[in-house]
Amino acid sequence: MHDSGLRHVSGSAVYTDDIPEPAGTLIAYVRYADKAYARIKHTDTSAVAAHPGVAAVITATEIPGINNIGPVFPDEPLLAEGFAEYYGHPLFAVAACDLKTAREASAKARIEWEVLEPELSVRSAYEKQQFVAPVKQMKRGDADKGLTDAPHRLKKNYRVGGQDHFYLEGQVSLSVPGEDGEITIYVSTQHPSEVQHMAAKVLGVSHHKVIVEVRRMGGGFGGKETQAAALACISAVLAVKTGKPVKLRYDRDDDMIITGKRHDFEATAEAGYDDNGRISALRTLLLANAGWSADLSLPVCSRAMFHTDNAYYIEHLKVTGCCCKTNTVSNTAFRGFGGPQGMFFTEQVIDDVARRLGKDPADVRKLNYYDKDTRNITHYGQPVSDFELNDMTRMLEQSSDYYTRREEIKIYNGQNEIFRRGLALTPVKFGISFTVKSYNQAGALINIYPDGTVQLNHGGTEMGQGLFIKTAQVAADVLGIDPAQIRCMATNTGKVPNTSATAASSGTDLTEWPVSLSATGFYRTPDLNYNEETATGSPFYYFAYGAAATEVIIDSLTGEYKLLRADILHDCGNSLNEAIDRGQIEGGYIQGVGWLTSEELVWNKEGRLLTHAPSTYKIPTCRDIPPIFNVDFYHKPNAKDTIFKSKAVGEPPFMLGMSAFFALKDAVGSFAAPGEDVILDAPATPERVLMEIERLKSVHQNALKPAELYRLYTGAEPFITVTVIETSGSAPCRAGAKMAVGQTGRLAGSVGGGRLEHSAVQHSIDMLKRCDVNLHTEEFSLGASLGQCCGGRVRLLYEPVNIFQHKLALFGSGHIAKEIISVLAGTSVRLTVIDNRPTEFPTELPSNCRTLLTEDPVAEMPVLKDCDAALIMTHDHSLDFDIVYDALKESRFDFLGLIGSAKKRQRFEYLLRGRGIADEDIARLICPSALKAYAPQNPERLPLQYPHRYCNILSQTKFSHNR
Repeated sequence: MHDSGLRHVSGSAVYTDDIPEPAGTLIAYVRYADKAYARIKHTDTSAVAAHPGVAAVITATEIPGINNIGPVFPDEPLLAEGFAEYYGHPLFAVAACDLKTAREASAKARIEWEVLEPELSVRSAYEKQQFVAPVKQMKRGDADKGLTDAPHRLKKNYRVGGQDHFYLEGQVSLSVPGEDGEITIYVSTQHPSEVQHMAAKVLGVSHHKVIVEVRRMGGGFGGKETQAAALACISAVLAVKTGKPVKLRYDRDDDMIITGKRHDFEATAEAGYDDNGRISALRTLLLANAGWSADLSLPVCSRAMFHTDNAYYIEHLKVTGCCCKTNTVSNTAFRGFGGPQGMFFTEQVIDDVARRLGKDPADVRKLNYYDKDTRNITHYGQPVSDFELNDMTRMLEQSSDYYTRREEIKIYNGQNEIFRRGLALTPVKFGISFTVKSYNQAGALINIYPDGTVQLNHGGTEMGQGLFIKTAQVAADVLGIDPAQIRCMATNTGKVPNTSATAASSGTDLTEWPVSLSATGFYRTPDLNYNEETATGSPFYYFAYGAAATEVIIDSLTGEYKLLRADILHDCGNSLNEAIDRGQIEGGYIQGVGWLTSEELVWNKEGRLLTHAPSTYKIPTCRDIPPIFNVDFYHKPNAKDTIFKSKAVGEPPFMLGMSAFFALKDAVGSFAAPGEDVILDAPATPERVLMEIERLKSVHQNALKPAELYRLYTGAEPFITVTVIETSGSAPCRAGAKMAVGQTGRLAGSVGGGRLEHSAVQHSIDMLKRCDVNLHTEEFSLGASLGQCCGGRVRLLYEPVNIFQHKLALFGSGHIAKEIISVLAGTSVRLTVIDNRPTEFPTELPSNCRTLLTEDPVAEMPVLKDCDAALIMTHDHSLDFDIVYDALKESRFDFLGLIGSAKKRQRFEYLLRGRGIADEDIARLICPSALKAYAPQNPERLPLQYPHRYCNILSQTKFSHNR
């Protein structure tokens, strides 16, 4: 049982906010910026200080020590100085008799701003080289050459969102001043020693005058590792200034707006692979959204790089990590500490490779696993000596009946149009230890009393994970007493100093060993060595493993989904407490599911967080737990010398939630064609699921079918074929996708929809309007230029078909007409040959020529209304005249040419005047054989003269092509 289990269910467990407030306690409130990026020109808090009930106001200028709480780099002022760099940046703090008074008073401050343009895009920050920490790189082999040599290549952009910690107990601190400048801070924190050091720095006092204590937290998940320091320092400064206890507690909205989250990441991944799906090369660029300051972004990004391999041996691997600076909240530690993000992108690659090859992703995953003999060195040089996932995957496949269920799901999906199911099995290999070597130490103090009872003190903190009960069990076992004789004391920096944070899944490993010394003890994790300069070594003491298989069902009409079943096999070594560990596995899995499915952080264009309450930010509830939820332990002692051969269980189960995401992707993929990419970023909200289903349906429904393309090619209407000739990153379609666009818009096919397709359609219509017969290419950056969420780049080819700058009616199909047809073949002239003699038409016609057989060519004149020119050369002079007369009377053509001599022209002019045709209209008639340039005695040159003269006059005449 959890050491506080009875107190939890009875409501008697005391958290920081439950500590009785000493007499005269003041309540603090923090006023924060409502601008994402602005210069603070002037701040006037005099009205705030004068408000009834206010005891003190502090701004950056009232900080007695150093106004900075950056845990790695000194880039994080406690209270804003000069600039507000995110919406939620603390500006000043008020201490008053109650919270209502403090809030009301804070509103009276007068602040003059110069609003600046915020940077809210990670990709944009990367392109501008805006970083909060140095760019890091790890590599093995030659990824560039490996990609070049690979039989197949994949390049895509991926994105995974952040996550709010949403601990049940919010951030809270109570600072109580003592004698001789001493101050005791009761705070909900995972890192009491860091709070002590930060408070001393901000107060300008020695460390020994600051005591930090925490008995328990109502959840932490990394969100109380560095973030608690701000509240502790503000309350401490106010307490010292007023000489009274000061409590500061954020409400839920303020907590979510002010404090850091899990880092959202973007990645560009390029993989080279063979026909079986074995990946030989991987080059990944990781872009972490650090927010406005560094906080822990550098080690978070480093751990993401360490875990880019997850469970896979990749011969040539290069990963680059960038901590990008944006004007959003400074992101921080969260369960997994960057590892989940690094794993997720590689799992996306594995899944996409499998999909392109038509293979089961689980088989491709197993093909790429590490093994215990040759493929057993990580990309940073650490041996993987205890790789357990081959055995664990086999066991899970059997216990979950994986392959049988996959076949059943195929049948189900084939019979159901609306509801579809998906199944995925994903592995986890997670390194255990702080990657900063000096953090891998811990101490403990055990007091043994005459009656045989024991007080147990250590540097670890209890946040619901069961650390205290595990330490009590170890101490009881070592001392040979009943655990009931042991009392776990509140973590206090005055008893066990200089401790590391309870984080990185190391709380049990670090804390249990000094406890087992049964006295004031100290423990340092052995066998750790890592060279930051060369990015090689062994930063982890050991690896913890796990695997999960999850089945889901989706509604294709709404995008909604449910988890149907989850099967988990997790490696805890020799579990110290299976009940506690089972809870950690189940909770970690569900929290991981929430990260990748429902929990979406949304900022508007002003940089304000819109999802800052349970009404808009959706964490999983009991209804999201799969009705079939099987959790088993992989019973094998840790190969390393950990306490009782146990393994960490805090963070590794979190990554098991990836199986739910890939099950959703599998279900969505049932709407895709074989080998077709599924574009699904995380979190896979119902909206994203629905949009991808609709995109896939649209691509298939709108695919340009060969018969349809043939009909368009053989028709008379002009159109543009738009072809995707190249893609990179996450594109909405693959190379080869086609679309046909006519004068009124899309005729058939698709290049992926969205703004990309809209832009391509508009470009094509513009080409048609100007009768552009040239080939064009155009490249789109989908995120930067079009604002599409899938990102990536697409290159399009525009090919004009049936576009003719001029349309010529050729009356007659004799030998001269045939020569003209031959001369104009393949040009931008569209020829219509009209004759009443079927045997005279050429046996072979060029693609820009069509025939019209009619007994009465004059009667067909209205059909030729789209022609802008006519050449008349029939076998009959009277028919020539009838055609000329109708053409001039109805003003049918912009160019009218007639074969014949000057004498023929004179006769036609006489007859036309007799029928009422005006001289200015008759002047439009061109009779080429009457031109001085060519003598009538050279009829063999007439075929050349006709198109030459025709095109020459067209080039000097403005025509309307939109009749």
